[in-house]
Amino acid sequence: MKEQLRTLEFLIRAFIFGVLTYLAVYFSYTILGMEFSSPRLGEPLPKNVDFADEILWSSIAAVIFAIGWIYGSTHRWMIRILNRFNVSPTHGKQDLWDLTFSDPGEGVDSVHVRDLEKDITYAGWVRGYSETGRLRELLLVDVKIWISETESSDVPMLYFSRPDSDLHVEFPNHSTKDQNHAKTE
Repeated sequence: MKEQLRTLEFLIRAFIFGVLTYLAVYFSYTILGMEFSSPRLGEPLPKNVDFADEILWSSIAAVIFAIGWIYGSTHRWMIRILNRFNVSPTHGKQDLWDLTFSDPGEGVDSVHVRDLEKDITYAGWVRGYSETGRLRELLLVDVKIWISETESSDVPMLYFSRPDSDLHVEFPNHSTKDQNHAKTE
């Protein structure tokens, strides 16, 4: 997440995550036919109840679920599922820059970056990009720089760090891109 969570919101989310994890362990115990300590409301707690195994399995499940949740959030599974069923046209809280460069289905690996102010065009293969909204950082490899129609140069690697309003990024035709990349190899 890009914005800081408030303390109350963080505590509510942590509580819900803990309850869902404990429910998953409860249902796992039920499916496996194991006994789960679940005293009834209003009844006194038996003195010989041992919660250690439930706490242990809940802790292990919480770590596994947390890793799965982070992986799913990173790859935007929930948003993609909602988009697939046309439930939502949005792509979450990230901006389109993050979405475009992080989506493996789009195949965004080659770009043309135009500096309209200086009339320079950079064409290269995306090796990395920023995920912050303040500056747009882009790392290109095998870069061809066009300073004018007749003047160009090649550099092995180029790093951009510009305000987001200063960059104009184009995505070349995939068939042209594949031919150009095959020529450089």
